[in-house]
Amino acid sequence: MDIINNLSLLLVNCKSMDFLLKVLPIMRDWFHVCVSVERVLTVSKEVNFDKTKSSRTSKVVIIIIKLFIIITTIHDPIYRDLIDDTGEQRTWCVANYPQSRQIFNSSMDVFHFFIPFVSISFLLLLLLL
Repeated sequence: MDIINNLSLLLVNCKSMDFLLKVLPIMRDWFHVCVSVERVLTVSKEVNFDKTKSSRTSKVVIIIIKLFIIITTIHDPIYRDLIDDTGEQRTWCVANYPQSRQIFNSSMDVFHFFIPFVSISFLLLLLLL
C-alpha cells in the first residue's frame, strides 16, 4: 500500500468523510422514526389513510430532516484539521473545538441520539396500549 502524501487530498478526505460518517447514521435514525410514525398512523387511521397526502408529507419531512441535521452538524468540518505525528510518522484527522462549540457539539450528539430513541420507545408504548 502506498502512503498518501498529498496534504490537500488528506484534508478534503478528513473533512468530508468524517462529516458523512457523522451525518449518515443520524439521518438513518431519524428516518427510522419517520417510518415508524407513518406506520403507526397507517394502523390507527385504517381506512381513512390518505396515501397521496402521506407521500407529499414524507417528501417535505425528508427535506426538513436533512436540512436540520446538516445545519446542526455543519460546524464539524470547519474545526477539523490534520495533525502530523512525527513519533509514529502519521497524520491524524482531529476535531479541535472551542469550549462553547464543544458544548454545542456534545448537546447535539445527545439530542440526535436521544430524541429518535425516545420517539421509537413512545411509539412502541402506544402500540402496546
